[in-house]
Amino acid sequence: MLTRNISKNKKTSQIEDTRKSTEYWKKFLKKWANERNFQANLEEYESDVLDQTLAHFYAEVRKEKGDDYKPESARVCPTA
Repeated sequence: MLTRNISKNKKTSQIEDTRKSTEYWKKFLKKWANERNFQANLEEYESDVLDQTLAHFYAEVRKEKGDDYKPESARVCPTA
């Protein structure tokens, strides 16, 4: 019973972390797009334009102070 509760809590925590990560990167991408006068709504892009825009985003993405993200954070971004 205890093992089942621990597994359930761990799974719930992972889901919440994924939700928070997705929201963070969506907000970050929208801010980045607005600063460059790009369309901030990803759902409105054609696939080829979306690919180009995301390539620019991934190449330019930095923390607010200009520092690079840690590699593990940068890997999470495209999957969020």
